[in-house]
Amino acid sequence: MLHQDDIRIFVAVVRAGGFSLAARQMGLTRSAVSRRIDQIESRLGVRLVTRTTRRFALTEAGMALFERSARIAQDIADAERAIREDFGAPR
Repeated sequence: MLHQDDIRIFVAVVRAGGFSLAARQMGLTRSAVSRRIDQIESRLGVRLVTRTTRRFALTEAGMALFERSARIAQDIADAERAIREDFGAPR
């Protein structure tokens, strides 16, 4: 099962178009982000991204996961924001 952090990292990598920019945006090292994507691929048993030193592209499985994961990541962010706004201050 994918964890929330896995989903966030995967979505960040896709939106950033690669590991380096996603790592900088998330305050992680490039190798840590790459390892997480490798772990996700291993857990799922499919290749999600094709990567070389010059190119980053989603596989068909990667695109399918991104479409679902982006919605999940947005739902989580919306839920967190709503809870903070509604219940953030002590009453």
